[in-house]
Amino acid sequence: MRVKKCIFMLAIFLALQCGRTIAEDKGISILTHTGEAWANSEGSGFVYELISTLAQYDIFRVTSLPLSRALVVFSSQDFQCYFAGDQNLILQLTGEDTKASLPITQDNLRVLTLKDATTFKEESELKGKTVAINFGHEAVLPLSLRSEMTLINTTESKNAFKMLQARRVDAMLGYQDGIEEDMLNKLDFYEPFSLYSTNDYINCKWDDRAAQTLERINSAILKAKENDRLQPVYIKYNRIMPDEYK
Repeated sequence: MRVKKCIFMLAIFLALQCGRTIAEDKGISILTHTGEAWANSEGSGFVYELISTLAQYDIFRVTSLPLSRALVVFSSQDFQCYFAGDQNLILQLTGEDTKASLPITQDNLRVLTLKDATTFKEESELKGKTVAINFGHEAVLPLSLRSEMTLINTTESKNAFKMLQARRVDAMLGYQDGIEEDMLNKLDFYEPFSLYSTNDYINCKWDDRAAQTLERINSAILKAKENDRLQPVYIKYNRIMPDEYK
């Protein structure tokens, strides 16, 4: 009788512990930067819709902030992962050692001009030019190229665009995913030329939770792929789907 009672009490204890663990799981906290088609302040865009799709298989919480603020906040607050770039870029920008999920999408850093201006087709044409670039994005540029241009940092792409319209700069540098569609329609670039190409990942801080966190993220990605949930999101936002999911 005593043995049965002990087993019963142990079962209750384990059930309570399990219930407490589930209740305390508030989800994987993911931070990213704002951008109209990427993740805007109203809670829409590629990132929000993709994570909403993955949330059918796990618990995720997404926050988007302007890039300069997001980079500071990621290091100082309890966000587990940063959605954008790769682990080398995150290390350069935030000083945080991270490990990457399966690849999410690909993007290119473009040299953008107004429709009535001449497009830039190679790096040498940027020598002596003044260009606007969002804070942090210059980290991926070679030092030799940075030294040949005058860089003006902006906090948002729309500010760089205004400078371009006012003829204060010769070009603006930006990732297509971070530029509003109506703005992008007024800009031009030479398709074969980009200054930097990267896969975007969900990069998680390398701490005692990282291995489990990445396992959960990757599992959700693969389940969404197996159930044909990913492709509509990529088509809607004109994103490049990694070959692994095609």
